[in-house]
Amino acid sequence: MEESVIEFFNDFDFDNMAYFYHITGSGIGEEICENGLLMENKDLISTTIRIKKDMLIDIDNFIINEHGNNIRETNEMVIIGCPIEDINHIVEKNEYISVKWSNEFPPKYIIPSEYIMGYIDMTEDEYYITKNPNYFENYYSK
Repeated sequence: MEESVIEFFNDFDFDNMAYFYHITGSGIGEEICENGLLMENKDLISTTIRIKKDMLIDIDNFIINEHGNNIRETNEMVIIGCPIEDINHIVEKNEYISVKWSNEFPPKYIIPSEYIMGYIDMTEDEYYITKNPNYFENYYSK
């Protein structure tokens, strides 16, 4: 289920919702949609950046700038959304996913899949978001 990023971002409701993004490598966005975003630190800003309305004045430029110069894997942008009043509650203790990271322990926290709106492949010439059905079946969507 793909949609143009212009249509997608134009539907954002900044009065009632908070939006964030997380940059990751190729093929990881789909996994995050299915399982949630694993985190070592409970702070939302430790692995996400809040999307502000003025960042989306030129959507293509926003995505190009975040793709950067590939010093690290930056091929997919995962989009997270939640009601403003839920910001302090979307990061949960990870009791479900047991994958091990480089430190040999499972990540301590997770943003569950129902908060993951989808992901954008930033390597394509035209940008589309692959929507996460787990989010859009939830009450967080419009």
